[in-house]
Amino acid sequence: MRIGYFVLHYPHPDEPPGYFWGGSGEAAAGLAEAMAELGHDIVVFASSPDSRSRIRRWNGVTIVECSTWLTLSQAKIAPSVMYRGLAFDFDIVHAHVASPPADFGALVYACLNNVPLVITYHGDPQSNYGSAIRRITVGAYRGLALRRLLSRADLLYVPSLPFAQESRVLRTLGRAVKELPNGVRRNAFNTGLTKREAREILGLPSDAGVALYLGSLSPYKGPDVLVEAANSIKRKSGDIKVVIVGDGMMRDTLAERTRTLRLASIVRLEGHISETKKPTYLAAADVLVLPSTMTQEVFPIAILEAFAVGLPVVVSDLKTFERLVVNGVNGLVVPRGDSQALADVLLAMLSDTELRYRLGSNARQYAERYDWRRIAQEAEADYLRMTETDARVQTRGPECP
Repeated sequence: MRIGYFVLHYPHPDEPPGYFWGGSGEAAAGLAEAMAELGHDIVVFASSPDSRSRIRRWNGVTIVECSTWLTLSQAKIAPSVMYRGLAFDFDIVHAHVASPPADFGALVYACLNNVPLVITYHGDPQSNYGSAIRRITVGAYRGLALRRLLSRADLLYVPSLPFAQESRVLRTLGRAVKELPNGVRRNAFNTGLTKREAREILGLPSDAGVALYLGSLSPYKGPDVLVEAANSIKRKSGDIKVVIVGDGMMRDTLAERTRTLRLASIVRLEGHISETKKPTYLAAADVLVLPSTMTQEVFPIAILEAFAVGLPVVVSDLKTFERLVVNGVNGLVVPRGDSQALADVLLAMLSDTELRYRLGSNARQYAERYDWRRIAQEAEADYLRMTETDARVQTRGPECP
């Protein structure tokens, strides 16, 4: 099959400054590369890191980078992604919906060429934080435009069915969805480093308990909850380090709060790191912590990355996390927004080697369920059904305007 994927940002081996692809980009890349391995012809359309357009080839996938006209928050806006796909011949198109306009490029192609439109919906846009321009833009997108786009899909995927139950957008849409989880590349994070070696590289003490946060510094992910928990931890133990990896709109706020609470001895704000350094941080950690507070958090690939190296997790009690984390089996769950509860659980886990080993061993087994090749085979079966003439008639969504 000839498949066109559309996503806001796509992973880039050069990791250009200011170009962050996030979970939707990771998911798009994982699925696209696995589909290419299955023998399909794959082209991805995404915003360029800069004002230049270019076409590159990476891991069996052709990536069409459309020139960026402006940056809104961290989103690179490339209007030409709306029509660049029309120069190609696809059997099916698949949009990873996180932020426009790439997703509408898939809609335009499907309408004009009468091919099936598949959408993976990665989370409700949050319009309650950021600049005034961001709030207005996201609020407008979240209204009629997004609902029309999702309604038009011939097949609507969500990474986690519990998210569909909590999503404000999907609950008002009244249409069927199917779960297609995110995945992880097998052996992608095995560095061969021991914990001691990884900590020497990062300048972390070999005898401390290390809690790792890995993700964007956005309000919905709750990094501020972790900083408050670190303040409680400091009063009870001086042998724990909290390492916060990532960048985003909360970075200055977190840095200021860390200074105010005098947490320099326990909290490290690492900022953005390259993908090549991520495995070293995972190898150095004792636990991954994600204290997310909002339903925009759907299926963090960071959890799978931790599981893949046998690292247990501590997460908040969002229903969307239930798809991945089983309390007491491969991780521990705490009430969302409760920094004291988070501190208590981290202290308990970091002081109990046997507990971490048991949870980590189970976590590694869970990761095997989420190999991208297995997930791609499921998507492939759906694609094949949809491209058959009889199935096309049965699954066709609402007509294009």
